Amino acid sequence: MPINLSNSHRFYWSPVFGFAWDVYGNGRTSLRGGWGLTYYATAGQGCDGGGCLSYPVIQSVNLVDANFTSPVGAAAAPMTAFPVSGEDISNYRATHIQTFSLSLQQQFGTNWFASIAGAGSVMGAGATQLNINQPGTATANGVNYDFDPALNTGTVAAAYVAPYKGYSNITYYQNIGKSNWTGLELSLKHRTSKNLYLTAAYTWSHGLDNYGGFQDVYAPQLAYGNSGANVPQVFTTSLIYYLPTFKSSSYWKRAILGGWQYSDMTTIQTGNSATFGLNAPHSGLASRPNLTGLVSYPRKWRNTGDKWFDTTPFAQPAPGYFGNVRNGTAMTPGVIVFNMAGYKTFPITESSNFQLRIEFFNALNHTNPNGPDMNYGTGNFGMITGAKEAREGEASLKFNF
Repeated sequence: MPINLSNSHRFYWSPVFGFAWDVYGNGRTSLRGGWGLTYYATAGQGCDGGGCLSYPVIQSVNLVDANFTSPVGAAAAPMTAFPVSGEDISNYRATHIQTFSLSLQQQFGTNWFASIAGAGSVMGAGATQLNINQPGTATANGVNYDFDPALNTGTVAAAYVAPYKGYSNITYYQNIGKSNWTGLELSLKHRTSKNLYLTAAYTWSHGLDNYGGFQDVYAPQLAYGNSGANVPQVFTTSLIYYLPTFKSSSYWKRAILGGWQYSDMTTIQTGNSATFGLNAPHSGLASRPNLTGLVSYPRKWRNTGDKWFDTTPFAQPAPGYFGNVRNGTAMTPGVIVFNMAGYKTFPITESSNFQLRIEFFNALNHTNPNGPDMNYGTGNFGMITGAKEAREGEASLKFNF
């Protein structure tokens, strides 16, 4: 009995390299870079946490009020079959992640710092799952199909034409997941001085992976596309400003009107990548629609019936065929949020004070729509039916002693 779940890939080499160079020797310009290889594995990474390893797999079916073929020839609904799970133990391994970066940092004056950096990560051998009992290609009347078109009728169960007949989906965990992310990062920082603290950052990036779902397990390479977490552009700022007004005024003006602090956290970003789905009757094994042209974005959504993207180039695949839409081909709406706060401390004694905080979330009340309905075949395909939180404000008073 082995100590480990699998004795494959027992040894992992995990080097890390980095450097920092004072370019001009004056402590104001630095070039930094690094590369590292790390690993990630948990007990539940596949199905090794339980449920997949209970050999032998024995299932039973209780036929209660079962539907059989009618003697007059009417079709009966197919009986359901059991799904099971398994794992590719012989090739089980930990996920490996490579990270790398190269940055140039420059100090301006006393308190300003700027940076430009290229960074990225590459992940391989990720744990993901495939249905290895998916029915394969079929030929009928001299026509080749992606799968048996009889599955589109709803009267034939996939278990009848699957490789392992009598079973439904066989979820098989394998280390075939992969992803990569690369980005350009710009930042500007002002250290706290002269009543101001400021950071601003902009990231331009692109992320891809194959975790968006496998429509056809016999062509897993088609699942590689824009990641659902892919947000191409992100701009953020964080600011704290100590208002100098009334700093030198008389006691009551200084105590009530002076010493206020203002803070702002701003986020402006594009939407994320999303995948078009298929929610139509008689679609067989297809889980994606067909796309017959380019996707355009009118970005209309405020009125009933408006569409975020043009839905006319989409169509339901013909019986026996998968849809041709790839993963991550759509973009959802972006986000613009300004969170602002003002706060002031009122001293009572040397060791006690009151702090008043007034905060506004989405202070400018900018409307940020939710994502559109991405499923072809629904009545709301392409429509946005809601929005994120509107402006909210709160005030609090805290006593410190």
